[in-house]
Amino acid sequence: MRGEFFNSVREKLKYSDRSKYFQIISRLENLGVHTKLDELKKCKNEWGASSVALEEVFLAMGVALIQIHADDLVDHGYLAAWILKDISQLSGISFPLLVVELIRVFSEPDSHLPASIWMSLAAIVNQKTKAGEGQNALKRLLNSNAAKLTSTVVDGVWKVGLYSKNGESDIAADLVWRTLGSPSAAQRWRAAHSIRCFARFGKWEVIDALIGKFNSTDAHPYQAQELPFYFLHARLWLLIAIARVALDHPQKVTKYAAMLKAIALDTNVPHVLMRHFAACALLACASGGGIVLSESDTKALKEVNESPFPEKKITEYQVRAVCFTKVAQIRCRGRSSNLT
Repeated sequence: MRGEFFNSVREKLKYSDRSKYFQIISRLENLGVHTKLDELKKCKNEWGASSVALEEVFLAMGVALIQIHADDLVDHGYLAAWILKDISQLSGISFPLLVVELIRVFSEPDSHLPASIWMSLAAIVNQKTKAGEGQNALKRLLNSNAAKLTSTVVDGVWKVGLYSKNGESDIAADLVWRTLGSPSAAQRWRAAHSIRCFARFGKWEVIDALIGKFNSTDAHPYQAQELPFYFLHARLWLLIAIARVALDHPQKVTKYAAMLKAIALDTNVPHVLMRHFAACALLACASGGGIVLSESDTKALKEVNESPFPEKKITEYQVRAVCFTKVAQIRCRGRSSNLT
Protein backbone atom coordinates (compact mmCIF):
# COMPACT_ATOMS: atom_id res chain seq x y z
CA MET A 1 0.00 0.00 0.00
CA ARG A 2 2.87 2.37 0.76
CA GLY A 3 4.39 1.67 -2.65
CA GLU A 4 1.14 2.42 -4.46
CA PHE A 5 0.68 5.58 -2.39
CA PHE A 6 4.16 6.92 -3.15
CA ASN A 7 3.83 6.04 -6.84
CA SER A 8 0.61 8.04 -7.10
CA VAL A 9 2.18 11.02 -5.28
CA ARG A 10 5.26 10.98 -7.53
CA GLU A 11 3.13 10.99 -10.67
CA LYS A 12 1.30 14.16 -9.56
CA LEU A 13 4.38 16.14 -8.49
CA LYS A 14 5.43 19.18 -10.45
CA TYR A 15 9.04 19.60 -11.54
CA SER A 16 9.51 22.52 -9.17
CA ASP A 17 8.26 20.47 -6.18
CA ARG A 18 10.75 17.62 -6.47
CA SER A 19 13.38 19.07 -4.12
CA LYS A 20 10.70 19.90 -1.57
CA TYR A 21 9.37 16.33 -1.80
CA PHE A 22 12.87 15.00 -1.03
CA GLN A 23 13.09 17.20 2.06
CA ILE A 24 9.64 16.23 3.32
CA ILE A 25 10.24 12.48 2.95
CA SER A 26 13.68 12.59 4.56
CA ARG A 27 12.44 14.58 7.58
CA LEU A 28 9.23 12.67 8.35
CA GLU A 29 9.78 11.37 11.87
CA ASN A 30 6.94 8.82 11.81
CA LEU A 31 8.20 7.06 8.67
CA GLY A 32 10.63 4.15 9.05
CA VAL A 33 14.16 4.45 7.73
CA HIS A 34 13.77 1.47 5.38
CA THR A 35 10.63 2.91 3.80
CA LYS A 36 12.35 6.27 3.40
CA LEU A 37 15.42 4.81 1.75
CA ASP A 38 13.35 2.75 -0.68
CA GLU A 39 11.31 5.76 -1.75
CA LEU A 40 14.28 8.13 -1.95
CA LYS A 41 16.23 5.64 -4.08
CA LYS A 42 13.34 5.45 -6.53
CA CYS A 43 13.14 9.24 -6.65
CA LYS A 44 16.86 9.60 -7.26
CA ASN A 45 16.79 7.02 -10.06
CA GLU A 46 13.92 8.83 -11.76
CA TRP A 47 14.88 12.46 -11.15
CA GLY A 48 18.58 12.47 -10.25
CA ALA A 49 19.74 13.51 -13.71
CA SER A 50 17.00 16.08 -14.26
CA SER A 51 18.58 18.90 -12.21
CA VAL A 52 21.99 19.76 -10.80
CA ALA A 53 20.29 21.58 -7.91
CA LEU A 54 19.12 18.25 -6.51
CA GLU A 55 22.71 17.36 -5.51
CA GLU A 56 22.60 19.93 -2.69
CA VAL A 57 19.28 18.49 -1.59
CA PHE A 58 20.84 15.01 -1.45
CA LEU A 59 23.72 16.28 0.72
CA ALA A 60 21.38 17.93 3.22
CA MET A 61 19.16 14.86 3.18
CA GLY A 62 22.00 12.58 4.33
CA VAL A 63 22.63 14.60 7.48
CA ALA A 64 18.89 14.74 8.24
CA LEU A 65 18.55 10.97 7.93
CA ILE A 66 21.46 10.44 10.33
CA GLN A 67 20.06 12.84 12.91
CA ILE A 68 16.50 11.47 12.81
CA HIS A 69 17.31 7.77 12.57
CA ALA A 70 20.43 7.46 14.73
CA ASP A 71 18.66 4.97 17.02
CA ASP A 72 17.70 2.79 14.04
CA LEU A 73 21.39 2.32 13.27
CA VAL A 74 21.87 0.35 16.50
CA ASP A 75 20.44 -3.17 16.58
CA HIS A 76 21.07 -5.62 19.44
CA GLY A 77 24.39 -4.01 20.30
CA TYR A 78 25.58 -3.92 16.68
CA LEU A 79 26.05 -1.03 14.26
CA ALA A 80 23.84 -1.36 11.15
CA ALA A 81 26.63 -0.25 8.83
CA TRP A 82 24.69 -1.31 5.72
CA ILE A 83 22.07 1.39 6.43
CA LEU A 84 24.88 3.93 6.72
CA LYS A 85 26.27 2.79 3.38
CA ASP A 86 22.85 3.16 1.75
CA ILE A 87 22.58 6.71 3.11
CA SER A 88 26.11 7.45 1.87
CA GLN A 89 25.33 6.25 -1.66
CA LEU A 90 22.04 8.12 -1.69
CA SER A 91 23.34 11.45 -0.39
CA GLY A 92 26.81 11.45 -1.92
CA ILE A 93 28.42 12.04 1.48
CA SER A 94 31.42 9.79 2.07
CA PHE A 95 30.98 6.93 4.53
CA PRO A 96 33.54 8.19 7.12
CA LEU A 97 31.99 11.69 7.14
CA LEU A 98 28.58 10.18 7.88
CA VAL A 99 30.15 8.25 10.74
CA VAL A 100 31.60 11.49 12.14
CA GLU A 101 28.12 13.02 12.00
CA LEU A 102 26.72 9.96 13.76
CA ILE A 103 29.38 10.32 16.48
CA ARG A 104 28.20 13.89 17.05
CA VAL A 105 24.64 12.62 17.60
CA PHE A 106 25.74 9.80 19.91
CA SER A 107 27.97 12.16 21.93
CA GLU A 108 24.97 13.98 23.39
CA PRO A 109 24.59 13.70 27.20
CA ASP A 110 21.39 11.62 27.09
CA SER A 111 22.85 9.05 24.68
CA HIS A 112 23.91 5.68 26.08
CA LEU A 113 25.57 3.14 23.79
CA PRO A 114 27.34 -0.17 24.38
CA ALA A 115 31.10 -0.26 23.94
CA SER A 116 30.73 -2.44 20.82
CA ILE A 117 29.10 0.46 18.94
CA TRP A 118 31.90 2.87 19.82
CA MET A 119 34.48 0.29 18.76
CA SER A 120 32.69 -0.15 15.42
CA LEU A 121 32.63 3.61 14.85
CA ALA A 122 36.31 3.91 15.80
CA ALA A 123 37.25 1.08 13.42
CA ILE A 124 35.46 2.83 10.52
CA VAL A 125 37.06 6.20 11.21
CA ASN A 126 40.46 4.58 11.67
CA GLN A 127 40.38 3.36 8.07
CA LYS A 128 40.82 6.94 6.87
CA THR A 129 43.57 7.95 9.31
CA LYS A 130 47.32 7.77 8.97
CA ALA A 131 49.17 4.61 9.93
CA GLY A 132 49.58 4.38 13.71
CA GLU A 133 46.91 6.98 14.58
CA GLY A 134 44.56 4.35 15.97
CA GLN A 135 47.29 2.92 18.20
CA ASN A 136 48.23 6.39 19.43
CA ALA A 137 44.61 7.16 20.28
CA LEU A 138 44.30 3.91 22.22
CA LYS A 139 47.55 4.67 24.05
CA ARG A 140 46.26 8.11 25.05
CA LEU A 141 43.04 6.54 26.32
CA LEU A 142 44.85 3.94 28.43
CA ASN A 143 47.06 6.64 29.94
CA SER A 144 44.13 8.93 30.75
CA ASN A 145 42.07 9.25 33.91
CA ALA A 146 39.33 7.15 32.28
CA ALA A 147 41.58 4.09 32.46
CA LYS A 148 41.73 4.44 36.26
CA LEU A 149 38.02 3.61 36.40
CA THR A 150 38.71 0.02 35.32
CA SER A 151 39.43 -1.01 38.90
CA THR A 152 35.87 -0.07 39.88
CA VAL A 153 34.09 -2.34 37.38
CA VAL A 154 32.98 -5.86 38.23
CA ASP A 155 35.90 -7.53 36.45
CA GLY A 156 38.35 -5.34 38.37
CA VAL A 157 41.84 -4.54 37.13
CA TRP A 158 43.27 -6.51 34.24
CA LYS A 159 44.42 -10.03 35.00
CA VAL A 160 45.43 -13.05 32.99
CA GLY A 161 42.42 -14.87 31.59
CA LEU A 162 40.29 -11.85 30.73
CA TYR A 163 41.41 -11.98 27.10
CA SER A 164 41.66 -14.97 24.80
CA LYS A 165 45.06 -16.03 23.51
CA ASN A 166 43.69 -18.48 20.96
CA GLY A 167 43.58 -18.19 17.18
CA GLU A 168 40.76 -16.89 15.00
CA SER A 169 38.91 -20.21 14.78
CA ASP A 170 38.89 -20.72 18.54
CA ILE A 171 37.83 -17.11 19.14
CA ALA A 172 34.93 -17.50 16.71
CA ALA A 173 33.91 -20.74 18.42
CA ASP A 174 34.13 -19.08 21.85
CA LEU A 175 31.87 -16.22 20.76
CA VAL A 176 29.30 -18.59 19.24
CA TRP A 177 29.41 -20.81 22.34
CA ARG A 178 28.71 -17.84 24.60
CA THR A 179 25.73 -16.81 22.46
CA LEU A 180 24.38 -20.37 22.37
CA GLY A 181 24.09 -20.07 26.15
CA SER A 182 22.32 -16.72 26.06
CA PRO A 183 19.06 -16.27 28.02
CA SER A 184 17.54 -14.81 24.83
CA ALA A 185 16.04 -17.38 22.45
CA ALA A 186 16.56 -15.00 19.52
CA GLN A 187 20.29 -14.80 20.27
CA ARG A 188 20.53 -18.59 20.57
CA TRP A 189 18.81 -18.94 17.19
CA ARG A 190 21.29 -16.55 15.57
CA ALA A 191 24.21 -18.50 17.04
CA ALA A 192 22.79 -21.81 15.81
CA HIS A 193 22.24 -20.33 12.35
CA SER A 194 25.85 -19.10 12.29
CA ILE A 195 27.02 -22.70 12.79
CA ARG A 196 25.21 -23.67 9.61
CA CYS A 197 26.89 -20.69 7.87
CA PHE A 198 30.32 -21.87 9.06
CA ALA A 199 29.56 -25.28 7.55
CA ARG A 200 28.46 -23.72 4.27
CA PHE A 201 31.67 -21.66 4.14
CA GLY A 202 33.78 -24.75 4.86
CA LYS A 203 35.04 -23.44 8.21
CA TRP A 204 34.92 -26.83 9.92
CA GLU A 205 37.76 -25.94 12.28
CA VAL A 206 35.33 -23.57 14.03
CA ILE A 207 32.71 -26.32 14.35
CA ASP A 208 35.40 -28.72 15.61
CA ALA A 209 36.27 -26.21 18.35
CA LEU A 210 32.57 -25.84 19.23
CA ILE A 211 32.13 -29.60 19.55
CA GLY A 212 35.13 -29.63 21.87
CA LYS A 213 33.31 -27.22 24.19
CA PHE A 214 30.22 -29.41 24.58
CA ASN A 215 31.05 -30.44 28.16
CA SER A 216 32.08 -26.93 29.20
CA THR A 217 29.95 -25.12 31.78
CA ASP A 218 31.28 -21.58 31.18
CA ALA A 219 32.11 -19.20 28.33
CA HIS A 220 35.10 -17.38 29.77
CA PRO A 221 36.62 -15.00 28.85
CA TYR A 222 33.58 -13.85 26.85
CA GLN A 223 30.98 -14.27 29.60
CA ALA A 224 30.76 -11.63 32.34
CA GLN A 225 31.55 -13.23 35.69
CA GLU A 226 28.51 -11.73 37.40
CA LEU A 227 26.09 -13.18 34.81
CA PRO A 228 25.03 -16.84 34.63
CA PHE A 229 25.93 -18.91 31.60
CA TYR A 230 23.16 -21.30 30.58
CA PHE A 231 25.36 -24.17 29.49
CA LEU A 232 22.42 -26.56 28.99
CA HIS A 233 21.00 -24.06 26.49
CA ALA A 234 24.37 -23.99 24.76
CA ARG A 235 24.57 -27.79 24.54
CA LEU A 236 21.02 -28.17 23.29
CA TRP A 237 21.24 -25.49 20.60
CA LEU A 238 24.60 -26.82 19.45
CA LEU A 239 22.97 -30.21 18.90
CA ILE A 240 20.02 -28.57 17.12
CA ALA A 241 22.46 -26.87 14.74
CA ILE A 242 24.51 -30.05 14.19
CA ALA A 243 21.34 -32.02 13.41
CA ARG A 244 20.48 -29.43 10.75
CA VAL A 245 24.02 -29.34 9.36
CA ALA A 246 23.97 -33.15 9.08
CA LEU A 247 21.21 -32.87 6.46
CA ASP A 248 23.49 -30.77 4.23
CA HIS A 249 26.89 -32.28 5.08
CA PRO A 250 26.41 -35.87 6.33
CA GLN A 251 29.97 -36.86 5.39
CA LYS A 252 31.52 -34.05 7.46
CA VAL A 253 29.33 -34.55 10.53
CA THR A 254 30.31 -38.24 10.62
CA LYS A 255 33.49 -37.35 12.55
CA TYR A 256 31.30 -36.42 15.52
CA ALA A 257 29.46 -39.76 15.44
CA ALA A 258 31.03 -41.16 18.62
CA MET A 259 30.07 -38.12 20.68
CA LEU A 260 26.56 -37.95 19.19
CA LYS A 261 25.96 -41.63 19.88
CA ALA A 262 27.06 -41.23 23.50
CA ILE A 263 24.60 -38.34 23.95
CA ALA A 264 21.73 -40.06 22.14
CA LEU A 265 22.03 -43.27 24.18
CA ASP A 266 22.99 -41.62 27.48
CA THR A 267 21.20 -43.26 30.41
CA ASN A 268 22.88 -41.32 33.23
CA VAL A 269 21.50 -37.89 32.29
CA PRO A 270 18.85 -38.69 29.65
CA HIS A 271 17.96 -35.21 28.43
CA VAL A 272 15.00 -35.80 26.10
CA LEU A 273 15.72 -33.03 23.56
CA MET A 274 19.48 -33.56 23.51
CA ARG A 275 18.98 -37.27 22.89
CA HIS A 276 16.46 -36.49 20.16
CA PHE A 277 18.66 -34.10 18.14
CA ALA A 278 21.79 -36.22 18.60
CA ALA A 279 19.86 -39.20 17.24
CA CYS A 280 18.52 -37.08 14.35
CA ALA A 281 22.07 -36.06 13.41
CA LEU A 282 23.27 -39.68 13.38
CA LEU A 283 20.30 -40.89 11.37
CA ALA A 284 20.84 -38.06 8.87
CA CYS A 285 24.49 -39.09 8.50
CA ALA A 286 23.43 -42.68 7.91
CA SER A 287 20.80 -41.63 5.40
CA GLY A 288 23.36 -39.48 3.55
CA GLY A 289 25.90 -42.30 3.37
CA GLY A 290 28.30 -40.85 5.92
CA ILE A 291 28.18 -43.83 8.28
CA VAL A 292 26.75 -47.32 8.37
CA LEU A 293 24.64 -48.12 11.42
CA SER A 294 23.83 -51.61 12.60
CA GLU A 295 20.21 -52.68 12.82
CA SER A 296 20.32 -52.54 16.61
CA ASP A 297 21.82 -49.02 16.64
CA THR A 298 19.31 -47.77 14.07
CA LYS A 299 16.43 -49.19 16.09
CA ALA A 300 17.81 -47.72 19.32
CA LEU A 301 18.23 -44.27 17.76
CA LYS A 302 14.75 -44.27 16.24
CA GLU A 303 13.21 -45.30 19.56
CA VAL A 304 15.55 -43.20 21.71
CA ASN A 305 12.79 -41.41 23.64
CA GLU A 306 10.06 -44.02 23.50
CA SER A 307 8.79 -45.31 26.81
CA PRO A 308 9.65 -48.93 27.72
CA PHE A 309 6.12 -49.20 29.13
CA PRO A 310 3.80 -49.01 26.09
CA GLU A 311 0.66 -49.50 28.11
CA LYS A 312 1.48 -46.36 30.12
CA LYS A 313 2.28 -44.08 27.15
CA ILE A 314 0.20 -40.96 26.59
CA THR A 315 0.54 -38.38 23.86
CA GLU A 316 1.73 -34.81 24.25
CA TYR A 317 -1.77 -33.60 23.38
CA GLN A 318 -3.25 -35.68 26.20
CA VAL A 319 -0.80 -34.12 28.64
CA ARG A 320 -1.75 -30.62 27.45
CA ALA A 321 -5.44 -31.46 27.68
CA VAL A 322 -5.06 -32.58 31.29
CA CYS A 323 -3.10 -29.42 32.19
CA PHE A 324 -5.58 -27.06 30.51
CA THR A 325 -8.52 -28.85 32.17
CA LYS A 326 -6.89 -28.51 35.57
CA VAL A 327 -6.21 -24.79 35.04
CA ALA A 328 -9.80 -24.24 33.91
CA GLN A 329 -11.14 -26.01 37.02
CA ILE A 330 -8.98 -23.89 39.31
CA ARG A 331 -10.05 -20.65 37.62
CA CYS A 332 -13.70 -21.64 37.78
CA ARG A 333 -13.39 -22.17 41.52
CA GLY A 334 -11.81 -18.73 41.80
CA ARG A 335 -8.70 -20.06 43.46
CA SER A 336 -5.04 -19.71 42.56
CA SER A 337 -2.52 -22.49 42.72
CA ASN A 338 1.01 -23.29 41.66
CA LEU A 339 1.02 -25.98 39.00
CA THR A 340 4.15 -28.09 38.64
